[in-house]
Amino acid sequence: HTVPAPFWAGVLMPGAFFALLYLWPFIERRFTHDGEPHQLLDHPSDASWRTGIGAAVLTFAVVLTFAGSDDVASTLLSISVERLVTIFQWLVFILPVVVGFLTYQVAREVHARRETLHPREPRVVYSRDEAGGFVEQPESVAERES
Repeated sequence: HTVPAPFWAGVLMPGAFFALLYLWPFIERRFTHDGEPHQLLDHPSDASWRTGIGAAVLTFAVVLTFAGSDDVASTLLSISVERLVTIFQWLVFILPVVVGFLTYQVAREVHARRETLHPREPRVVYSRDEAGGFVEQPESVAERES
């Protein structure tokens, strides 16, 4: 049987893309052995490689989106369609790697600067007592006195 050309770009690629997006938390947990809960508002620099991969995937999707309109772009830019297709073929492999690597490096730098300027020391300042009120922890009292 002959598979029509629109099947690859219209069904297979989006299906594989969204399947990978849905499976990503399980894939990440499998490779990193990280069972901690991740919150929506976690800072992107706390997981630099995850931020880099996300930027690379987004870049890949954007390049494919622009490549889908290569006939219109060739008219607007006065470039032949064949040349533009060749450019997009290179960009779809090179640009996500470059953007992902740069994003990873920037996120690592931001994380290092945040840790230098504001080191995080998790501590409990207050705890609940039996009556439902809050009681200050002795460690924080000792820190304040010194």
